[in-house]
Amino acid sequence: RVERSDFIARLSPVLGLMGTLIPLGPGLSALGEGELQVLTTAITIAFDTTIIGLLAGLIGFVLGRLRRRWYDEALLEVEELNHG
Repeated sequence: RVERSDFIARLSPVLGLMGTLIPLGPGLSALGEGELQVLTTAITIAFDTTIIGLLAGLIGFVLGRLRRRWYDEALLEVEELNHG
């Protein structure tokens, strides 16, 4: 479960960045043709995917830290029971 959280924490920002860069190509092309509505839509998508990717990465990071803490506490309790 910890590895899954770590995977989400690392992969989500990368996917967010890809989601940022991919729509900017057509958006910049539309800017060259004077189509500001297409550019506006592309920039909105780019910012949205960036935020979603960072938020998902943050959630994965927090979950991973919480799970590590819970597992460490549980292991300490088991060790105390075995030695006490």
